[in-house]
Amino acid sequence: MLNPTYRDYPNPFAARCRIIHSMKGLDYVLLAGLWVEPRSGYDLAQWFDKAARHFWAAHHSSIYPALNGLEQGGMVRYTLAAGQRGPQRKIYTLTTPGEDALREWVARVPNPAEIRDEQPVRAMVLDLLPLEEALKYLEDARALYSSQLEVYQTLLGQLEGNPDPHFRLLGVRLPLLRGIRVQQAYLLWCEDALELLKMRVLEED
Repeated sequence: MLNPTYRDYPNPFAARCRIIHSMKGLDYVLLAGLWVEPRSGYDLAQWFDKAARHFWAAHHSSIYPALNGLEQGGMVRYTLAAGQRGPQRKIYTLTTPGEDALREWVARVPNPAEIRDEQPVRAMVLDLLPLEEALKYLEDARALYSSQLEVYQTLLGQLEGNPDPHFRLLGVRLPLLRGIRVQQAYLLWCEDALELLKMRVLEED
């Protein structure tokens, strides 16, 4: 959460510098998601779960406090819209300071990616399992990656031929293309790993 708030500073430039200095990675991911299109907190959570999970993991418990901090920091604003079922929803959009902060962030040299992926760690100790269990584990992993690949390909297919200029934005297509390539790389890795294990089985026979 951003602290202090934008309203605590009489000098707008000083306020903006202080707020931007306190922003974290998730804040910029949320700004990027809102730049693509206005969304509610629930919509953002769904976006993380379906389309953005290959590059950033976030849950309700972190999304809503971050949105509140961005709103307090003057980076986003919200309007109330009728909910499909139940209370009204807050629909967030970028403010001009929010878009400026996002533009400045995009122009920076990116930090090295910090990756947390259990698969390579499990692969390190795969020899702990009997060969049959190791084969099943890799087959299950292959099915998981194949399913996720299908999700991304379906989402990308929905963009093709859509006349809405919004869906022609590179920012909509490029993350999906990366997600597709990541899943394809995982599938190739699974095939290589399965081939090595099957050779091990033949050697032991």
